[in-house]
Amino acid sequence: MMPTRILRSSTGIPFWKKAALLIATILLSASLGGALSGCNPPAGPEDFEATIRAGEGLGDRVRLEALRGHVVVLDFWAHWCEPCFESAPAMNRLYERFGNRGVAFYGVNTEANLSPRRLIEEHARLGAVFPTFHDQDGTLGKLYQVSSLPTLIILDRNGRISSRHYGLVNEQRVESAIEQALAKN
Repeated sequence: MMPTRILRSSTGIPFWKKAALLIATILLSASLGGALSGCNPPAGPEDFEATIRAGEGLGDRVRLEALRGHVVVLDFWAHWCEPCFESAPAMNRLYERFGNRGVAFYGVNTEANLSPRRLIEEHARLGAVFPTFHDQDGTLGKLYQVSSLPTLIILDRNGRISSRHYGLVNEQRVESAIEQALAKN
């Protein structure tokens, strides 16, 4: 019997592993492609209501319907998500740049088992200068189809999803997306 020889690429990785990785990458890109590129984003929910659990306005109820006419930025995060913390300074700069131009910024913590006190502590550690909701039951994450963190959702003045951004915030890209959402009527 002749021994089986495994074909390897120049990197030493078997071809079947490279092919499997390539296929997985293509499938992931296809499933996220429109969202990543900002093309044809799905419509957003008609309305939501949430309570600010950390930051300025603690305890205030916020309703999306009341924010009509404003662009809304939702920054989904968790305390264990390092890219969320790495993105915080860029998000703060964007908030400083756009907060007085009709853009409302809210963090959305996605952790079910985080106590109210711990959420306030983690929000302070995050360093966000904008308030945070606690999506303890996952309602907002489901409404906006959040499947990874960090995820940034930008809603236009009518409450529809204008763009989505996954992973570490690219400040210039998000700035451009906010400008585009502001330009829409």
